[in-house]
Amino acid sequence: MNTEELACQSKYLHFRPVRNLDKKDLIKMGECIFNFNFLDSIDQDEIKSNLYYELKIIDSWSVHLDSTKTIANVRSLLWPGYFAFHKANSKISAGVYIGFGIKNIDMAYMQ
Repeated sequence: MNTEELACQSKYLHFRPVRNLDKKDLIKMGECIFNFNFLDSIDQDEIKSNLYYELKIIDSWSVHLDSTKTIANVRSLLWPGYFAFHKANSKISAGVYIGFGIKNIDMAYMQ
C-alpha cells in the first residue's frame, strides 16, 4: 500500500471465512485462485444500533496514521484489545489481540 491508500479501510482485509455472498460465489466456482479480491474488507463491518429510536450505522474499526503518515494503526472498536499496524510501501505489518474476549456492547454510546 502506498501512503494515499494507508488510511482507507477498504484496503484492510479479514483473514477468516468469507461472509460476502459475491465472494462466496467466487470461491465456490474456483475463481478465487486467480482473483486476489476474495476476502472481506473491514469497511463492510457495520454495526446497526437503535439508539434513541434512530437507526445508526456505526463503523467498528478505527484507522489512524502516525505523525509521519507512513504507519497506519488499526484498532477494533467491537473487540477491544485488537491492534494491527502496516507500514506504507513495504510488506511490514502485524496484528495482535490482547484482551478478555468480551465484545464491546456499548458501541452505540461511543459516537
